Amino acid sequence: MKQTRVQSAATNSRLRDNHYDPKVHTKAWIAPGIFNQLPKYEHLDSGLVVIHQKNNKMKKFKELSELNQEIEQMQQKDEFRKFKEFENLYNGDLVVTIEYCTNCAQHAGSTRHDEEKYYTFATNLKQELIQQYPTAKVYLKPLIYDPHDYSIDTLYIQRRIGAFEVQVCSKNRDQVKKGLVFSKLNTKMWPNYTEVIERVSDYLNTAPLEIYVSFGENITGNLNNIEVALIPHRQDRPQSSVSRISSQTKRTNRTVTKERKIIAKTNNQGYIKLQDVPVDVYVVEVQESNDYLNEQLLFNMVEMAEQSNDTIQVVIKLRKQTHSYLDIKIFNQQGSNIIEAKITITNLQTQESMLSREIEPGRYEAILEPNQYSFTIQKRGYKELSQNFDAVQGVNEFKLILEVDPNDQQPIKPPQSAKQLQPIQKPSSARPTSAQRSQQGSNTNQSQLQMSKQQQQQQQQQQQQQQQSLPPKPRSQQQSMQSYEQPEYMEPTKQEAISNPNRPISGYKSTQVFIYDPYTNQPIEGVQVILNEESTKQAQTYVTDQEGTCRIILQGVLEGKMVIQTEGYFPIVEEYGTTQSKMNLYQLRELSFPLIQHLEDKNSVMILVQTNVEVMPIDIKMILPDNVQIDQSHQNVLYDLNDESGCQRIIVHDLQTKRGVYRIIADIIEPDYVHPQHLKVYIITNKDLKLVDVPKTINQEQIYWDIGVICAPNSGFLEINTPTDEILKRDKYLKDYQSLLQFLKNSKNMDLKTILGFNDKERLELQGDVFVQKDKIKNTLDKYGFEAITNLDYLIYSAMMSNGLYSFKRLEQKFGNLDFEFIFDDENSTSKQKEMSEDEPYDDDYDI
Repeated sequence: MKQTRVQSAATNSRLRDNHYDPKVHTKAWIAPGIFNQLPKYEHLDSGLVVIHQKNNKMKKFKELSELNQEIEQMQQKDEFRKFKEFENLYNGDLVVTIEYCTNCAQHAGSTRHDEEKYYTFATNLKQELIQQYPTAKVYLKPLIYDPHDYSIDTLYIQRRIGAFEVQVCSKNRDQVKKGLVFSKLNTKMWPNYTEVIERVSDYLNTAPLEIYVSFGENITGNLNNIEVALIPHRQDRPQSSVSRISSQTKRTNRTVTKERKIIAKTNNQGYIKLQDVPVDVYVVEVQESNDYLNEQLLFNMVEMAEQSNDTIQVVIKLRKQTHSYLDIKIFNQQGSNIIEAKITITNLQTQESMLSREIEPGRYEAILEPNQYSFTIQKRGYKELSQNFDAVQGVNEFKLILEVDPNDQQPIKPPQSAKQLQPIQKPSSARPTSAQRSQQGSNTNQSQLQMSKQQQQQQQQQQQQQQQSLPPKPRSQQQSMQSYEQPEYMEPTKQEAISNPNRPISGYKSTQVFIYDPYTNQPIEGVQVILNEESTKQAQTYVTDQEGTCRIILQGVLEGKMVIQTEGYFPIVEEYGTTQSKMNLYQLRELSFPLIQHLEDKNSVMILVQTNVEVMPIDIKMILPDNVQIDQSHQNVLYDLNDESGCQRIIVHDLQTKRGVYRIIADIIEPDYVHPQHLKVYIITNKDLKLVDVPKTINQEQIYWDIGVICAPNSGFLEINTPTDEILKRDKYLKDYQSLLQFLKNSKNMDLKTILGFNDKERLELQGDVFVQKDKIKNTLDKYGFEAITNLDYLIYSAMMSNGLYSFKRLEQKFGNLDFEFIFDDENSTSKQKEMSEDEPYDDDYDI
């Protein structure tokens, strides 16, 4: 029988026989208090007692290495966390969980996590997923654990500090598919929303899709073998192609996910059937060809799948090509292709002429406006051929045979570059002369034997003597040599045509231009896109339609300037060409340009911030003339943010009634995205538009960006453009800037390049710009009597290149057009100046 300590004491007691009273202990007795474990009650001879069960199990202590091994095994065994939301799924369900780090204050001793940033990314990603996939169920899973629990499961969760994990689970046709689409623990980076959305599409439900391609009314054509692309539609923000850069930075090592296209070709009836297409929002696109225009159709497969359980059907109609495509194939009487021919096409109404281009041996092409034309084919050794024709919309194909000219039987040898790219031709039927036979024999000997330089020179001299000894050629033959000895080509498109002769669209490339308002994200109609070609001194003008697009034909477009203009907007001028510093139109399929509207109020200044990422990388703040710092609308300053376009604008009104400076400062929130690739800052005044160069490298310690100041009452903008780690005040560095501007203004009789030292012998000239070292600028300013200032490095930082040299173009843009008076003064700040403490002195007021 078990005995407790109380029972043993009662046994040895003299009162044991009288201890138990059946009247008192007939009912159960409940001990008061709270026990860790449920107590056990027993009736013994000493009465009703409580037996506390002792935990005889000894606590097992494990070494840290053993715990780490068990946790690693758990991670390797199942990286996919099994949440309750993934259980009991039905067919068609798509569940996404976003696990993110919380309670960052508890582990702030070893990390610098921003809990609000984790929550912001999680909520924004949830909204993007729901917007792209309306039927998806998205759950936020904060990382919560008990810090006083030391079990292996809790230690496993603790190892997930800093997690931002996105998991997906779907069920389709009774098959469950699950996976981890993003992990911050593995990549050590924040998620790219577009990339995550694309990966989630792999888990979408599938359905069969039928596509019917047909022509519009009164249009006939061949529907066979038409290539149709099915592209997932993503609502990305438009990007300016002025910078011509990709949408991700190399510093963050992020790349944009490639477009996932489903490409198929039609049968004879224009029909395509696709099985197991992921249910998503798609764009059906048919590329432009010589017979029809480019067509795009947006359709929501998610809504269509909800309305019908059968096969989804889509019909897309094609429009007839508006241009005329001329395709000419030339043969000789033996059926061989004739290469290096000159085809001149003349408009019978305007008498304008152009040359066709040879896209492959014996095949020539040109793009024309529908009209009446004539073409003339000239080739040495063949009779000239002329013909009139009506160029209709679509393909105009000609197969012609040239007859041999008996008066011109000696074909000229093609250039070396052409010989390397062209196939071997059949020999001419005309009998060669003795001089030709001797020349051919010498050529064969050269190909068989390797001769020295002296022997080659001697042979060339002999050939020249033989040619001089020949009788003079007829006059017609001499003219023919002058016309065709160096055939004309349109480079660089010839090389592209030779490398890829079988392409679906015409040989002359075309580029689509999209013009939009960056703040409203709306297309602009009636914008003129003018190509001023330097080689021909001619201009081509295109006008955008209601969708803000126009297609420019790259025919004879080599090098020049593109001007984009319309009434009420600031124009854009871009240089195009084949050099690295210019825009290569042949490598760009689509271009998009933002046009910024003029300010209606001449006494206002607007700051426009445009970004192509989901989170605004900077937070614009402003210090008013009365030394008050704001980050939202206040008095005559209006803050406005458009979430759809990702643009923020700050407008300062009624500057004519103010006096002093408005200091513009930006807090750097996302240093990785403060880059010209992702961010653009415009300053719009009543006179001009200025694009502030975004610093290309931002250190983690540089948390502020000193953009510049707006001066009242003249509505002028002074650029500073320097990242810093200092807490900036309204008048900081302005006194030194005052001195530099005053000196440059008083030295207008001298060249700015000379004053700043860019005419020094030790300068570097590259791509139309001049570069010098910083010491040259300081020494030259000192030479011309400018008193040295300690903050000159800060004021000219924006002109510094990655190699440490300073650019004259950037300094010229900064100081060369300051044609208004800067007033660093505020009459209302006199009383505030007296109230300021001595440790925060207020700079004196200066006028220029």
